[in-house]
Amino acid sequence: YSFCNIKNVSVVKVSISFAIIILFSLLASKLSFANFDDKRAIMTIILLLIYYCLVLLCKYYEEISDKVYIIILLVVMFETIYSVNINWNIDHNIKQFMSDKKNYRYLITYLNKNDNDLYRIEKTDYLTLNDGAWYNYNGVSTFSSMAYEKVAKSQRKLGISGNDINSYYYHNYQTPIYNTMFNIKYLMGDYVQNDYYKVIKTDSNYNLIYYNKSSSIAYAINNDIKNWKTISYKPFSNQSKFVSLSTDINNIYKKVQVKEVVGGKILNNSFNNNSNGEFNYTIDSNKNEIELVLNNEEEQNIYIYVGGNNVTSFEVNDEYHSITSDEYYIIDIGKQKPGDINVTIKFENSDDGIINFYAYSLNDDAFNSFYSKINAEKLNVTKYNDVLIKGNINTSSDKTVFTSIPYDEGWSVYIDNKKVETYKIDDAYLSFDIRQGNHKIILKYYPKGMRIGLIISGISLICTIIIILFENNIILEKTKKR
Repeated sequence: YSFCNIKNVSVVKVSISFAIIILFSLLASKLSFANFDDKRAIMTIILLLIYYCLVLLCKYYEEISDKVYIIILLVVMFETIYSVNINWNIDHNIKQFMSDKKNYRYLITYLNKNDNDLYRIEKTDYLTLNDGAWYNYNGVSTFSSMAYEKVAKSQRKLGISGNDINSYYYHNYQTPIYNTMFNIKYLMGDYVQNDYYKVIKTDSNYNLIYYNKSSSIAYAINNDIKNWKTISYKPFSNQSKFVSLSTDINNIYKKVQVKEVVGGKILNNSFNNNSNGEFNYTIDSNKNEIELVLNNEEEQNIYIYVGGNNVTSFEVNDEYHSITSDEYYIIDIGKQKPGDINVTIKFENSDDGIINFYAYSLNDDAFNSFYSKINAEKLNVTKYNDVLIKGNINTSSDKTVFTSIPYDEGWSVYIDNKKVETYKIDDAYLSFDIRQGNHKIILKYYPKGMRIGLIISGISLICTIIIILFENNIILEKTKKR
């Protein structure tokens, strides 16, 4: 507005405005504000002086103002490009960044040709927080301003890395329970020995792994699941609670006890009898790590969860795992033979603090019973696309249908062509009630506000056209009179 009316602004006001910005730039460089160094200050001042001169030319020389506007546009373009290049540091090696895309795309293409069902895929080692978009597959992981915060919180409480706001991403191998809950049918990456996984395709050491206990995008479970509420930093408890509320199956996890603590002390007296939870610790002098020795009594897969306000990484039998900020996660350390398992937790400094540590194995009999119940009353998808899911489901009694779809008011659910009410489970996931029997299910998605938005946009467009035609008609009439 000021630029369009520059002729009405006095030279004094224009000069003061530019002088204030120049002084602020000098001050910012001296204070190193937002990495604003001398080089950036000099360039900023040069550009400000150029803009100042061009504004004066526009103000006093109307006959050349059109040319000056073009020069200003070119300077703005230069400033934008220059600013982006000095403030945006690309630290990825493009060859390394692209090194695995061809291999993973080959595996995904192979999968798309051989399995047309609706399922999720995940990578065991993430390259970006949006690998699904980068490699073009349907997964859990996402980092988006459009992601729901409540879903991010729920996912993190289930043992997925995330920021509790708008990101959550699959890290290493999760538990079979999680994979069944969220219909993860295939994994890509390194193989971890587990009876529930099988490598079905390999391309240059990149593996496509089949998970043999996948479920569906939706399944009918006990109505008690409506009482399921996840708790922070207790992922195994949250998963176990889902199992017990949804299928009445208990004791799905077995604790793996801590046999010994090396390099420090755990201050909670109950630790050795429990070995799962949040604990205060103290480290021996001149050290920044503590070692927990697990007592594994049988051959089994072990799942652990490590975190804490001072934890930077941990190692399991010399295999390294980093922790970004406080984004803790569950990992499957593979099938372990009976004997000691060493977990070394590394800290940023040697200060005392708190750790979250859990070590569990899976009760296979209980898990197989859980899977059988889920699989018996799952939604058999017959058709799907970006905005539609159709299928059939047969329930043994009145139940709750849990979907692993984030709750959104844009979803409409129809049972036997009748629209039903939807609600959230754990304040995050789309769910609805269903009666006993065999039913046809339709889930449709239409963004909330889209219809009224289209109407408003249409009316606005019509009004704009009318105004333009009206104004052109007035101009034409004035021209004729002249």
